[in-house]
Amino acid sequence: MGSKLSIGLIVSLAGVLFAGAVRPAHAAPPADPCSLLTQAQVSAVLGVDAGAGKHMATTICQWAGPGPA
Repeated sequence: MGSKLSIGLIVSLAGVLFAGAVRPAHAAPPADPCSLLTQAQVSAVLGVDAGAGKHMATTICQWAGPGPA
């Protein structure tokens, strides 16, 4: 009886260690930040005509209104 308990404990411990070592899979790549809002949505929030979104980095989009930056 003692050996069955020991084997069960070792298998359980190995399962816990394996589960903790596995990295979660990502379902989808990150979305294009400039596609998350439309030019019309940004214009409505800002109250001015915003230009098209421009990528500042892979995760950042910038919209600019009229006039100097």
